Amino acid sequence: MLFMCTSTWNPGQANDAIKKRLEMEKTGDVLPPGVKVVGEWGYIGGGKAFTLIEVDDPSACMGVWMKWADTMSIDMVPVLERKDIRKLRSKSK
Repeated sequence: MLFMCTSTWNPGQANDAIKKRLEMEKTGDVLPPGVKVVGEWGYIGGGKAFTLIEVDDPSACMGVWMKWADTMSIDMVPVLERKDIRKLRSKSK
């Protein structure tokens, strides 16, 4: 299952978020088990990042949120690829 995560932080939190990410990468503790990053993008204006994750168990998303709750807010939205949406629509006709 795919989730698009939009992470938002205040300008004053940017350095904390960067420091935390670098520390997590150094220790290999970036994501909880069962979470795979499909892609990551940053907002050019700063203050936001977009991460597409894949999970087998949606409860793994909670682990992502818990790791970052003290630094930023994260909105997670389940998403489907367009081809899969078309398949579902054709089945419902």
